Amino acid sequence: MSELDKAVRELVREHVGSVIELEVLLLLSHSPGRSFTAAEVARELRVAPEWTQGYLSRLAAGGILRERAGRAAAYVFAPVAPSTSDTVSRLARAYARQRHTVIELIYSEPDDEICTFADAFTLWKRK
Repeated sequence: MSELDKAVRELVREHVGSVIELEVLLLLSHSPGRSFTAAEVARELRVAPEWTQGYLSRLAAGGILRERAGRAAAYVFAPVAPSTSDTVSRLARAYARQRHTVIELIYSEPDDEICTFADAFTLWKRK
């Protein structure tokens, strides 16, 4: 099994916090130019719209999706950096061929919110 390239690893570490978030990213990247609402993504992936709205917002804030205003916010795959589109394509190929490796990478870096929550239960600081 080959190692994931540096750009793919960085993209995952910076923008993908869960497998569902990866699935949201890949869904939109496979339909360039098409706008998706949180409800549409939720139907496609069979998850709660409340979850997909958060993932869509985070990916838009990260410069991978663009939000289109309307009655319901809709998002389209439109990376700010031109190289991101190619990196997402390589990530999609890696996920299809090396699913375990990609999932392991997603969960290998602790989530900041989880760490903050866990730190609240620390009774003393470690040295």
